[in-house]
Amino acid sequence: MHLVLIPPWFETPNHPTAGKAVKDLAFALPRHGLKVNLLFQSGENLPLQSTLQHDIAVWHSHCTIKGKLFPIWNTISIRAYIKVFRAYIHKHGLPDLIHIHGYTCLPIATYIKKKFNIPFVYTEHSSTVLQNKLNIIEQRIIKWYAHQAAAITAVSAALGDRLHALCTSSVQIIPNTIDFDYFVPRSVVRSDDLLMINLLNKNKQVDLGIRVFERWCDDHPQATLHIIGDGPERNVLQDLANSTKDRATVIFHGEKASDYWLPILQTAACLLSLSKSETFGVTVLEALACKTPVVALNNQGINEIAPLIDLVLLPLESNAAMIYTALIQAVSQPVTTEQRDKLKSKFDYNTVAQLYQSIYSKAIQKVQ
Repeated sequence: MHLVLIPPWFETPNHPTAGKAVKDLAFALPRHGLKVNLLFQSGENLPLQSTLQHDIAVWHSHCTIKGKLFPIWNTISIRAYIKVFRAYIHKHGLPDLIHIHGYTCLPIATYIKKKFNIPFVYTEHSSTVLQNKLNIIEQRIIKWYAHQAAAITAVSAALGDRLHALCTSSVQIIPNTIDFDYFVPRSVVRSDDLLMINLLNKNKQVDLGIRVFERWCDDHPQATLHIIGDGPERNVLQDLANSTKDRATVIFHGEKASDYWLPILQTAACLLSLSKSETFGVTVLEALACKTPVVALNNQGINEIAPLIDLVLLPLESNAAMIYTALIQAVSQPVTTEQRDKLKSKFDYNTVAQLYQSIYSKAIQKVQ
């Protein structure tokens, strides 16, 4: 089977973590004999073609027009996509299936289906959908095009329920996947450091994490709070960190690829995941795979992970004192090998790839 994945964005030199969930899926699927390549569109000046591991080709369509100019954007975006897609076909041949990730890719998938008779599967990851923050145009895109998909999936039940309410079609739940051969525990003494890995926006509540860390430093004066990620709140958060008592050590690393922060994750005392809303919680899964304790809020998507290992989730309205109490308890209860194995049985490459392979086969059979 020849498959093209189309995410709304993908990793670039400026954004090395973009599209990480899709990248993991791209690495998982070839283990089941699928030929997998990627196509994405952005306004960055990138090469037409590049290559990931496992000889996965990445094709880039350049388009600077943004979705706010719909429907002008829709037309220009599709034209730019098709120009690159034709070049892709010339080199690789027609794919059997398109798998899009995100509602913004629905128009191009629908056009490809109509023009080339190639079915598509639609998977949603977007927190904008989960938080019900779609504007009128975005809602119409889902209502106009989602029914054209051979199958619709979402990465968590909470997201699936919201998507179903928008498109009224059946939505299957298939979680994200991670590489359990990459996210592994290290046989080292854990540091007193804490870690947050996320966008720096208000939803992620990094400011709350800094307040928790202030309390943590009372008993762990040599500890560091490592913050991985970037976003609109960075300057405000840096000012907050600089104002903490005794200027507790908070390092803003910026957006970095996982090779950079994996050693920090493997040795940290705990990962703080304090988002008000999360579509899945990949970083939580990565931490637990490294046997790093986690403190998390009950932010919907993480419920795909928590019940498997009885991870206690705090109420969304939790304050710094409540989170600190949970932090003390979490670091006293290491993640066990049995818990890690449970997570691996549901979220590893092989399990998730098999679920998608079944959907792909049914999608192709519909047009034969």
